[in-house]
Amino acid sequence: MNDTKTPSEQLKRFENEVAAGVRDARSLVAIPADMAQRATLTFPKDAFGEPQAWDAELALDADFVAAHNETVEAEGLPLDAWRAF
Repeated sequence: MNDTKTPSEQLKRFENEVAAGVRDARSLVAIPADMAQRATLTFPKDAFGEPQAWDAELALDADFVAAHNETVEAEGLPLDAWRAF
């Protein structure tokens, strides 16, 4: 939990963290309060691109899953003998 009360105490803590190598000095950037209050963030509507066709990828894995399920049914789970529950 952060017990720092004043901005000067917080700055001193940050400076100590930089000196100890815990914090990157580039993170200590001061932004005037009026600028921060006026700032607005905008994000693109489609930040991750077009949706992917997962059905095609799942179809490729279907043979593997079927073979795995058959093996588990025939042989059981590899460590089943040591199960404690």
